[in-house]
Amino acid sequence: MIFEEFKNIYQKKEVQTYQNTVAKEPLVSVCIQAYNHEPYISQCIDSVIAQETDFEFEILIGEDQSSDATRAICMEYAKNYPTKIRLFLHHRENNIAIAGKPTGKFNFLYNLYSANGTFIALCDGDDYWIENTKLQKQYNFMKEHIDCSFVFHNTRLLEQESGKFKKDPPKPTALSGYKMSRKHMFTTLGGSYPTGAAFFKSKIVKDLPSYFFQFLVGDSPLLLRAIEYGEIGYLHGYWSVYRMSNTNWSSTQKSVPTKLIHYKASQQGLTTFDTVNGGKFSKEVIHAKGHSTYQLVHFYLTLSVSFSNKLKFISTYAGKLSFKNLLKSFYWLIRYQLS
Repeated sequence: MIFEEFKNIYQKKEVQTYQNTVAKEPLVSVCIQAYNHEPYISQCIDSVIAQETDFEFEILIGEDQSSDATRAICMEYAKNYPTKIRLFLHHRENNIAIAGKPTGKFNFLYNLYSANGTFIALCDGDDYWIENTKLQKQYNFMKEHIDCSFVFHNTRLLEQESGKFKKDPPKPTALSGYKMSRKHMFTTLGGSYPTGAAFFKSKIVKDLPSYFFQFLVGDSPLLLRAIEYGEIGYLHGYWSVYRMSNTNWSSTQKSVPTKLIHYKASQQGLTTFDTVNGGKFSKEVIHAKGHSTYQLVHFYLTLSVSFSNKLKFISTYAGKLSFKNLLKSFYWLIRYQLS
């Protein structure tokens, strides 16, 4: 699906573009999605503006008609940086709801489609970067490793409520030189990389396949799309901060109905991905589906429900579990029951 098709289907009200004089052919486009990020958005934008590069980059900010002062703050930045920032003022009429819940999908995809750079970097409006040469390092990596379509780095985890950083995540073990294991990337999908660490070739998102629209969120299909085009690279460094709070997307995915919606959407998306690619990645897709099923079952086993309900839940999904994961499920069933 190209940009015009996307707008014909999903755009109910034309998006407003704040006046700017940004160059038409930057090397990198930085996409920021903002919604109700009043306390954080300035830190996010400042961290991107501070990037030191030997190339031109643009900043695309998609402001999703927040109910707080986020829009006013973004407009002030766009006014002060007219040669750097392209600001899109969205309308809630265009919001893509999934299972009756609003999402940031339209905002995210509109930014991707609008990017003029050869490469795209991402940073959510409540996250920020802490390395001023991050973009330069990622571009240099992609220039050197032309077999890669995507590269990411590590991130620091900030507990918003306490203001303290958690222990830094370890360096990925599923590495072969500078490349990530494809099996590992399929297994963890969107959870395998921090959004604010992503840097990829823009050509992978100019014409999006149908599976891209089946997943609830954008990070998983983005990774799958990148895998279609090349290897996934890794640069070791803690160059961004992911803000953990009780209001961000991850924290809302803890109910059984939401987990089931997410699970079914991911299974459908993986099936379509496999079909689109003619079975080229069938082995990896089967593994990813099985792992996703095990994660769902394990989540249910951690809940305060009866032993019989847990046993019934395992039985429901037993046919989609490998023998190893089935045994692990029964192990956790008994262990949680005894604890």
